[in-house]
Parts: sequence; C-alpha cells; structure tokens
Amino acid sequence: MPRKRKVTLTPEMLKMVEQLAFIRLPQDDIAIALGMAPATFEERLKTDDDLQHAIKTGKSRSRVKVFKTLYDSAFGREPVRDDHGNIIRVNLSSRDKMVVQ
Repeated sequence: MPRKRKVTLTPEMLKMVEQLAFIRLPQDDIAIALGMAPATFEERLKTDDDLQHAIKTGKSRSRVKVFKTLYDSAFGREPVRDDHGNIIRVNLSSRDKMVVQ
C-alpha cells in the first residue's frame, strides 16, 4: 500500500485537537479527524510538543468545566441538567447517592 504524505499540523488543526480533547473524544478518533492513522498519531504524540500541549490543554479544560459545574450545583448556583433537561442534584450528606428530580 502506498504511503500517504505526512500531515502538517497547522495552528487551526491544533485548535481542533484541543477542542476534540475537551469533549473527551478518544485519541484514535482525533487521529482520524486529522486524516492520519491512529498508530501514526500515537508516534507523533511522543515527539510533537505542540500536539501534546493541545491534548493536555483540552483535557485540562474539560476537567475544570466538570469541577466548576459540580461545585456550582452543590452550592445552589446553577443546577446540573441531564440530556432530557431533568435537574441532577448531588446529595452532599451521602456520597453514593445522586437524586434526579
């Protein structure tokens, strides 16, 4: 099988990688979105600092958003809603219960 040309990652592509990592898309799917094989993406990730930074930044932003949402919900600022619009409340007195209302 003929080899494809090497994909040059532009700043726009790196921004897309960050956004896809933010929504927790698996790295194999990110690779396909970039037009490269997952194995190639893994090898590139080992050596490309900009690509590593984009993945780490996206995942970090995602964790911060989840934490902020849960924090705001726990202190009554903004309720967390599921896909159907139901409010999800975290019962702070019992860690193993979540009540959907």
